[in-house]
Amino acid sequence: VLGFGNLSGRPEVAWLETALPEMLTTELSGSGLRTVPGATVARMTRDLGLRPGSLGRDTLARVHGYLAADYIVSGGFTSLAAGGASRLRLDVRLHDGASGETLAAEAAEGAEADLFSLVAEAGTRLRARLGVSGQAGRAVATLPADARAVRLYADGLQALRALDASRARPLLEQAAAAEPGNALVHSALSEAWALLGREADARREAQQAL
Repeated sequence: VLGFGNLSGRPEVAWLETALPEMLTTELSGSGLRTVPGATVARMTRDLGLRPGSLGRDTLARVHGYLAADYIVSGGFTSLAAGGASRLRLDVRLHDGASGETLAAEAAEGAEADLFSLVAEAGTRLRARLGVSGQAGRAVATLPADARAVRLYADGLQALRALDASRARPLLEQAAAAEPGNALVHSALSEAWALLGREADARREAQQAL
């Protein structure tokens, strides 16, 4: 699952560029599907100099050559303020990794507050296109449930994948404070401490994640 393009261009929702693919990857995992870890996709994106959004066949061929993925998911999102409440539209495309052919284009729209439901809907449609079954709601069961914690976790992950542990650590600490029982947040914070050379702190957070 590649990064999602911010089609609305609103900087206040830029965190969704990381959060949406992370959530969709979680939603698609299992059910007979093996997903490429987000950290691996982020490394590929840097190495190939990719930008989120619509991809041509040549770019998809490069992605396939790097990841050897049978299927590639790309997409974008549009966030609009409507009557004081933000609405979100997800546009998701499923590509054949080898040929670059677009196999499906799906859209889901709703209130930004219903982010998990929108991702679950997109995941259900993609699984149907791939001919696999699975229970929706893996993202909500795994990722932070608190909206602020999700945003902090996404921003922390983005910094971590850019190898900027100094910026990632306080963001992930705030996410852990907002949702202390989430394993993924503590695991990411452990990685940030490790990059900073703080082995005891990294070990403590890894144990908390476990």
